[in-house]
Amino acid sequence: MGDSQRKLGALLVTGSFMESLYIATGLVKSYPKDAFNNPKQRMSVLTDLINTVLKQRASVSDVTNMLGEVEQTELIKLLVADLKELEKSYAAVASEEQKKSNDPSRTYNDQTLARITPLVEKIRANIVK
Repeated sequence: MGDSQRKLGALLVTGSFMESLYIATGLVKSYPKDAFNNPKQRMSVLTDLINTVLKQRASVSDVTNMLGEVEQTELIKLLVADLKELEKSYAAVASEEQKKSNDPSRTYNDQTLARITPLVEKIRANIVK
C-alpha cells in the first residue's frame, strides 16, 4: 500500500471513529432531561451508552498512533494534537471514575462525559470543515 493510500485510510478510519463518538456523546448530551419523572431512570437508559463511550479510550490511542505513522500534513498534525488532548480527558475521567468505584451507589450522571464531549465536538468540527 502506498503512502497516500495509508494516509487516506488513516483519515477514513479517524473520521468514521470520530463520527461514531460524536453521535454517541451527542445522544447522551441531548437526551431529554424530562423523559422520566425520576432522573435515575433517565440515567439507567444512558448508562450503557456512556459506558460504551468510556470504553473507547484504547481506541482513541490506537487512532492517534495510526495517524502518527503517516505523512504529517497540517491536518494530521492538528488531529494528532486534538486526539492527544482527548486521551488526557479520557485519563482524567477514568481517574475520577476509579475514585468513585468504591462507592456501591455510584452511577453515571450528566457530568461523566463533560470533559470528553466538547473535545469530540471540536475534533469532528475540524474534520468536517
